[in-house]
Amino acid sequence: MENGEKRNCPRISLRQPVAFVPSMNRGWRRDNCPAWNGWGVDLGSSGVGLEADFALEKGDLVKLMLPIPDQEVCLPVYAEVIWTAGENGYCRAGLSFL
Repeated sequence: MENGEKRNCPRISLRQPVAFVPSMNRGWRRDNCPAWNGWGVDLGSSGVGLEADFALEKGDLVKLMLPIPDQEVCLPVYAEVIWTAGENGYCRAGLSFL
């Protein structure tokens, strides 16, 4: 892989709103886990890039609700946060599908 790229699969630009629920390992119970909204940045067969106003942490498990083009439904997908960057409540993260 060139230029420090660590991805195993190519990704396409997404730029779609994505709802997500952070992992319960933050002390939230299943019945009170808050949902957040973010932006999908790019999408590949092994993962997704996400931007959000929520500070995700490496190792978090996240339930994503990915919008299906031309449909009124979202696909629930689980992913693990592999890396994060950002500050002051803004986060960009790389997630690997489980």
